[in-house]
Amino acid sequence: MPLQNFEGQTWVAFSDLCGTKAMYKEGHHKADKALGRFYQTVYDLHESSRGISALVVSDCAVFWVHAGAGITLPRRPGSNSLESLLERLKALHWQMVHENYLIRTTVAYGHFCYQQRIELRNLRKDMFVGDAYMDAYLANDRCTPGGIVILNPTEGEVVRLPRCAGQFSVFLKRVSRGKKWELVWWIQSPEDTGDAIRRRTEQRKRGRFNGLLRAYQGQGAFG
Repeated sequence: MPLQNFEGQTWVAFSDLCGTKAMYKEGHHKADKALGRFYQTVYDLHESSRGISALVVSDCAVFWVHAGAGITLPRRPGSNSLESLLERLKALHWQMVHENYLIRTTVAYGHFCYQQRIELRNLRKDMFVGDAYMDAYLANDRCTPGGIVILNPTEGEVVRLPRCAGQFSVFLKRVSRGKKWELVWWIQSPEDTGDAIRRRTEQRKRGRFNGLLRAYQGQGAFG
């Protein structure tokens, strides 16, 4: 089913499959397997999701919230829209981590536009632009592999972002002096947020990619 064109204020997420270039250097079969798992996981989640659209391009995926299925798009960031998006992102990260793959995701709020431009026999063109997409895309390289980071939206005044995250608010940790929030998605108890990030940092120093996998896999995801 084709995606519907969209333009408006919404939450947008940019997810990147980590380590793709390194996989290709080891052989295309390893990269093909990882990309196949990534595509299938995004597809399965999209099939079970209402109110959220997704588009996969190479080793990246873009998600955006649109109206419908009990989700409203207010002029200011709304709780049910962000909460629904975080639910899908947590499931994506959880499933990929347990296949031994890491994704890093950045989320932003603002103007977003998606349009299907043209589709020919051997050509398809899609366009997505907007402040929310650019903010999420540009911030992604600075996100720890496996992490989900939400940029703090500002509209005249700083939005109290935890209010927008619903059930996930207690699993948010302020980072970058409050300019961003990280969803500590891999734990069960909100009291463990600080310790979980500390343990992840330690594991990353010990083993880099494999250390991060151990940090995420070593905790039971909440909810």
